[in-house]
Amino acid sequence: MYEIITAGGVVGEMALIDEGAPRNASILAATYAELWEINTDKFRSMVTGNPDFALMIMRVMARRLPIMNQRYRPTAPVYPGKRT
Repeated sequence: MYEIITAGGVVGEMALIDEGAPRNASILAATYAELWEINTDKFRSMVTGNPDFALMIMRVMARRLPIMNQRYRPTAPVYPGKRT
């Protein structure tokens, strides 16, 4: 399962939000791509200084959540509540 990211797209946002956690995705460029690296301090500055940027990042994460859930869905059903 993969996602095609077009010009202006975002990758690596989880690494900036959940620092130190293991990576959960990789990327591969199918064509020439110009990438901008943003460190944690710059990312935080952009999020706190620009609410529209923060909302855009949240929308990206919300759109990707079902993809990640599908990819890592447990093989057996998980039922909350009392265990027997």
